[in-house]
Amino acid sequence: MTSRKLKLLKKEQYPKPEKSDPLFFYYWPVIGKLYRERAELCLNALPLGARVLEVGFGSGLLFPSLRERFEEIHGIDLEADVIGTQAVFDRLGIPTYLKKGDVLNLPYEDRFFDAVLCVSILEHLQPDTLPLAMDEIKRVLKPSGTLVYGVPVERPFMVMMFRLLGYAIR
Repeated sequence: MTSRKLKLLKKEQYPKPEKSDPLFFYYWPVIGKLYRERAELCLNALPLGARVLEVGFGSGLLFPSLRERFEEIHGIDLEADVIGTQAVFDRLGIPTYLKKGDVLNLPYEDRFFDAVLCVSILEHLQPDTLPLAMDEIKRVLKPSGTLVYGVPVERPFMVMMFRLLGYAIR
């Protein structure tokens, strides 16, 4: 499979991000490179397919890249502006099917998706709900489907950069 670069829109084209959405970090010189590389690792782990679900889609940052690999892009998010995000990508000609909801109760049929993508989502769950989330993902994923997830890893360089920017790192 050919390695693909993350397709970023101009940051003004994305809907206004929620407070927890790291959208603008992708555009910063040094930290942005690390964010983009992580996103590309996730994208390149995905197969080509008919349907993908992004859990926690936020501002839809990955949708332009997902469109190159999938016929249908579905997204679910607890906090995102679903209507605004849908409108942005409709205008851009990137059809998406977005819903407000969470990973503990996915409103989709069994075995519906070829792939499920969760980037920086699972670490926000309570430990006792993680097995429930994984059961839901397994339920909506086809038996031969692919789950790609990313969780933050504490790297000394990233910790230093965020501290320099005034963020408290625990």
